Amino acid sequence: MLSAITRQLLIKPKTALLLCLLLVMTMGIAGTQLALDPSFSSLISTEGEYNTNARALENAFGVNSGFEITYLLDEQSRLTNRPEMITEELIGASTQELKLLLEQSQYVRGVGPVEYSDNGQVARFGVQVFEPNTQNSVLEVKEEIEYYVSQAQTPAGVIISVTGFPVILDRVSTLLILDNLSTVIITALLVFFVLLWYFKSLRLALIGVISPLASLAALAGIMVFLNIDITLTLAAVGVIVIGLGADYSIHLITTYTRHLRSGRKPKKAILDSLDELELALTASFLTTVAGFLALMLGVSPSSQAQGQVLAIAITMIFIVTMLMLPLMLYVFVQNPPKGGRQSIGFIDGVFKKLASVQTHHPGKVLGVIGLITIIMLFGAMQVGFSTSNSNWIPDDDPVALSFRETAYAFGETESLTIVLESTRRDLREPQTVYDAQLLETKLLGIPGVVRVNSAFTDMPINDARIQELAIERQAAFNTDFTLTTITVVSEGTLVDEAGNSAFLREVQDIVLDTPIHNTQTSLFGDIVRFSELGDSLQQDAAITTVVGLVLVFLVASLLYASFAVGIVALAPIIIAVIWAVGLKGFFGIPFTSLSTGIISLVLGIGVDFSIHLVNSINNAKKKTKNIEKAIEQALNTTGGAILLSSITTFFGFLALTFATLLGTQRLGWSLAFSILAVFLVTILFVPAVIRLKER
Repeated sequence: MLSAITRQLLIKPKTALLLCLLLVMTMGIAGTQLALDPSFSSLISTEGEYNTNARALENAFGVNSGFEITYLLDEQSRLTNRPEMITEELIGASTQELKLLLEQSQYVRGVGPVEYSDNGQVARFGVQVFEPNTQNSVLEVKEEIEYYVSQAQTPAGVIISVTGFPVILDRVSTLLILDNLSTVIITALLVFFVLLWYFKSLRLALIGVISPLASLAALAGIMVFLNIDITLTLAAVGVIVIGLGADYSIHLITTYTRHLRSGRKPKKAILDSLDELELALTASFLTTVAGFLALMLGVSPSSQAQGQVLAIAITMIFIVTMLMLPLMLYVFVQNPPKGGRQSIGFIDGVFKKLASVQTHHPGKVLGVIGLITIIMLFGAMQVGFSTSNSNWIPDDDPVALSFRETAYAFGETESLTIVLESTRRDLREPQTVYDAQLLETKLLGIPGVVRVNSAFTDMPINDARIQELAIERQAAFNTDFTLTTITVVSEGTLVDEAGNSAFLREVQDIVLDTPIHNTQTSLFGDIVRFSELGDSLQQDAAITTVVGLVLVFLVASLLYASFAVGIVALAPIIIAVIWAVGLKGFFGIPFTSLSTGIISLVLGIGVDFSIHLVNSINNAKKKTKNIEKAIEQALNTTGGAILLSSITTFFGFLALTFATLLGTQRLGWSLAFSILAVFLVTILFVPAVIRLKER
């Protein structure tokens, strides 16, 4: 089918290529409108505890976000009489003026009291805001607050700044955009230079890079058309597209140049290449899609978004490569490149010896693989899950430094909100008040808890008095007194051996053991958000792996009408997954929100390599009638292409380690380890198993 389509396109190759380029350029221009969604809430279930409570609190109080105004001593000030401490006398007038100005904002819903650090270096107060659910809303709210800050009187020697979690999100999105641009450029350059080194041809190197870049442009356009935003978990999608796109290009380019060297005319070389690779390329594409689609069956929106976009990405890669690459080769490469490599010299000798060992001692080869796999299992057991903020913003970033400075001045704290919602009548009942106060007392008994803020504090258990005080404390309740919150603040950030919040666990236990009369209780806060994210990551790792393996096995078996081929294609992937995760463990690289799909990526890439090698050995065996020669020939041809694909993809993924975000760096190492594991396992395992099957 591929050769039939290409045959029609080759009737007017230049016109067809021009139309393809115009279409890709149009999609690329549309892709410039791709929106960025830096929200952490989009990474967890909309029906989870955090997002459910976020909606409830927004409806009840009209608040869904919060900023912090900080007053810092200006260490760079040249004033000879600059203040040594921030006191109420120094900034009192400024804070009052600023609060009055902020009340004019369309977004501000409330302003908290001013707090002063014990060391007198920092003062702060919170600003509650309603942030509209629109693109760039964080930036709009932040800019308006900063405008009012600029209008307020600033004491000499003092700096006023706007901070808070929304500022971190804004900074993360900025770093994400910069990382996307820089790593895509670095990846494209690395792939280009590897191809130039191998082919010794500027044209072939450019063609090899243009195809994946065109695929990336097409993907961006499709995402805009489908209204899919770039989220934090899709930070590396551009690098992945270039890495996988280069893999498809390399197989077609190496086969085409080999046919040119054998004396075939360009048109016949193109069509013969497609005939030779059609089954392998189609099987590779479909099995890779199957591996990526497995992510869509994960429990977290993070995995689902990765699966959806990566499935679209590999589809764009396949379509763009199969349409454009043959045309570019036919139009621009009519003769075999002079001085270009047919293989990598010293690797030929290694492949020849490896083919001999695999032919005569396949059992020993598999035994060595088994031993290495056992070692890697120990490493895999050491891999953890990290939902730390450090994945999203570097420790030395100005925003992070500002937060650490404030934390140092006031002490590092964790806060957790308990949401109380009435299930009958409202919350102004004596038994409800009694139970809530009992809960407060227990919460204050948790080691490290410094305060508990509640509307029920010191409220006498008297029906008339409850009604009176509740009205006085109306701001703490919603309009019909059916919802309120209890905030628990703890010193430090205590975690258990698994990296989970010990503070969250203790509060959860107390809330469960202290039911409140006619009231439903649930938890809200960043700790809850990251706990949900960590739980979903661990569930996704198991679900997507099993589903991906089953889908890959079924697709490979059906395409080749052979369960044996399905097993041969699947087994090295399982081993490669163990090796890749084992390397992560030995090098201390945890799973993060960005790398939840790493196993499905290994599935997609691994089955690609396996299918190409199985297909090549089978084709060579039909010609040579000798399994040893078939394995040696397949390793020298397809094995070389797989090696080149591995090198380009490895360096492409390694480009992510140059990113600013730690989470993106960790994803780069994870992908680099994965491609290394996939290559080694495929080259060692597949020929040995096929040899045993022949026996």
